[in-house]
Amino acid sequence: MKNIFKFLSLLFFAQLCEAQVNPNLIPYRKGNFWGLADYHRTIMVKPTYDYVMIFDKKLNAYQAMQDGKYGLIDDKGKWLIPAISESEIYQRDEHFVIRKPNDLEYYSPKTYQINKNYKSSDYSS
Repeated sequence: MKNIFKFLSLLFFAQLCEAQVNPNLIPYRKGNFWGLADYHRTIMVKPTYDYVMIFDKKLNAYQAMQDGKYGLIDDKGKWLIPAISESEIYQRDEHFVIRKPNDLEYYSPKTYQINKNYKSSDYSS
């Protein structure tokens, strides 16, 4: 019985440590600007963005708006995709879709780089 208790305690501790490495942050607003905080209200990304929202928890990516344009940031506030999209970024066919003034660009979720060879069959959205 002691061994089972020790095992369960160790398993719980391991999960707790893993959760602290990747905390899945929460957008918050201070004044007119948005940043990211953890569940303990510790500021992880200072509020410097016009708006922030959770984009994809698995990728730990957050959609941020700056100067009226949308981009993706990571949990440290580093731009994964710069704020260049005219509208909110969305996913299609395993790509991130960026709306430019006259066209759409498609970015890989693995590299966050533009895939110039990819063309979606639907340009209407």
